[in-house]
Amino acid sequence: MRAHALVPLRLRCSTAEAIKWSDATTSDPPIDATPTDAATTGNQFRLTDGQWHFNLDTKATGMTTGKWQLIATLSDGSQHAVWIQIK
Repeated sequence: MRAHALVPLRLRCSTAEAIKWSDATTSDPPIDATPTDAATTGNQFRLTDGQWHFNLDTKATGMTTGKWQLIATLSDGSQHAVWIQIK
C-alpha cells in the first residue's frame, strides 16, 4: 500500500474528509497513484495546471485497505464526493 495518493479536483475546496465504507476491495489491480508534483500541507489544495491537487497521506491519516468515500466541502457549503479503494 502506498503512503500518498494524488487527488486532483477542478473546484475550490474549503474542507475535505475521508469516511471508511468497507474493508473489502475488488480483484482489479491497483493503480499507481504516486504523486509526482510538490506536496501539499495541511488540508489545503494547490492549483497546478488548471486543476486543484491534494496529496492524500494515507499513512498519516491512518487510512487502511478498503473502500473509502472522500468528501470535499466547498466554501459555499456544497459537497462533492468520490469513492476510492486502497489496496
